[in-house]
Amino acid sequence: MMYAFLSPEWIEAVRELRDEYAPLVEAKAQHTGDDIAVNLLVTDVPGGDDVRAHAALRTTGTDLELGHLPEAKVLITIDYATARATVVDQDIAAMVKGFLLGRISIRGDLAGLIGVNGSSDPAALLAAFDLTGATTIGELDPTAAEIGQRLRSITT
Repeated sequence: MMYAFLSPEWIEAVRELRDEYAPLVEAKAQHTGDDIAVNLLVTDVPGGDDVRAHAALRTTGTDLELGHLPEAKVLITIDYATARATVVDQDIAAMVKGFLLGRISIRGDLAGLIGVNGSSDPAALLAAFDLTGATTIGELDPTAAEIGQRLRSITT
């Protein structure tokens, strides 16, 4: 089955993928601290209203769910096309382009959440992501590549 990106049905299919890959992701986890919650506002959704969602980074992977969390310290606003390219296609260039063109905005304490000691230095933030010249997230990790392929197979 294929579902529209961010539809309730798509979110349910992503939950199933998350649960299936949780043991593998947990074994490779670099995030060992407290859970990190980020609210997402996806704008310019084709034929619909903005989507309010949240992502929670856990040692078992990232949970993506609909609705905002009151405890989230960060709000990321992102347009639908950039969100889809980033999440489904794992396109790092789309993410960078989104920042440069103002299609992604962040309010809150991102530097503190990613452990850059409160630095607002853009170079420190980029170094924290350690992208090493990759063009897709899948290039950084074979498991991420497999998960990305599965995401693409369920997304219209």
